[in-house]
Amino acid sequence: MVGSYHDTVISQTRIKNKVKSKFRQNGILCTGETVYSEKYRKEWREKLKGEKVSSQIIEELWKQLDATMDSVKRYLRLMRSESKKYPEVKNFQDLPGVALVNAATISAILADPNRFAHKGKVWTYAGLGMVKRGSGEKIYSNKLNRNFNRRLKCAIKQSAQVAVSSKDNPFRRHYLEMTLKNGVLPHRAKLTIARKMLATMYGMWKSGSKYDPAKVKGSSKSTESENSVR
Repeated sequence: MVGSYHDTVISQTRIKNKVKSKFRQNGILCTGETVYSEKYRKEWREKLKGEKVSSQIIEELWKQLDATMDSVKRYLRLMRSESKKYPEVKNFQDLPGVALVNAATISAILADPNRFAHKGKVWTYAGLGMVKRGSGEKIYSNKLNRNFNRRLKCAIKQSAQVAVSSKDNPFRRHYLEMTLKNGVLPHRAKLTIARKMLATMYGMWKSGSKYDPAKVKGSSKSTESENSVR
């Protein structure tokens, strides 16, 4: 269900890009979201007046877009209903920044927390873990791993972005402490928050517990330990 939802969203985005591209091919400035809305289509049709072929193409693209947008809405309803069978999806949504789609995506992709020996393995699978490469005692590379599940990484990074931009919560406080007090670059701080959120969800799922803000801790020591996969 989650995979079909994301595939449909990708199709929707592709059609939207084609709609705007067709107007631009005809020298018509096309910005914003009104070009997709049925409410404003009369105005957009006027802009293509006299361009018969382009108008016909746009009409077909709008039909495809309407059908795809309806499918996205149906998948959301189905996903909401199906997710009731999985308690972790509801529990994940208690974390700041985590809504239904990302909660269901993380649950569906990880499938079972017992697949992973510890949180470092989860970070690696999500593209958030550091991989060291070396020879003997010499380390010549310490980078984020490149072999990971991109959909999972997108879901957790989106959730982290929302969390640090939302009203006061433990993840936002930790982010502000890192960036304002410790001088950590924003993109590195967000990476740490994404790790912390994923580790929190992994721990909740494995223990069957609910989200407890008091258990979300942030310190220089813990932050440093998250920079490598144990």
